[in-house]
Amino acid sequence: MRLNKQAVNNILQMGFVQGLNYILPLIMIPFLLRTIGVENYGRVAAAIAIVQVLLIISDFGFNFTATQKIAVKGEIDNKLISTIYIYKIIIIIITLLITIIGLIYLKNRDEILFVVGFLFFL
Repeated sequence: MRLNKQAVNNILQMGFVQGLNYILPLIMIPFLLRTIGVENYGRVAAAIAIVQVLLIISDFGFNFTATQKIAVKGEIDNKLISTIYIYKIIIIIITLLITIIGLIYLKNRDEILFVVGFLFFL
């Protein structure tokens, strides 16, 4: 089987992007530790971990089901896209409420860090 030039180009570009995804954090960690310190780096890492969990919750299943339905139909359906966005907004509102309740009850002094993290999540 012979790959055409466009497929090879796409494979190389995706490989480059994935390589950067692995290399850039290794370059950034020493810079961040020197800039914000070890204690603050732990706080930032905790906020990033919480944001990642929120992203996983909000995207749960939509990447697979929407892709499958679009592939079966062969075209993008505006009704399907709007339905997915409505459900995602509902999930975002629910996670926002859970985050606010968590911040109120945890009495964490890093509240602004979690609020900024949630804004990145949005």
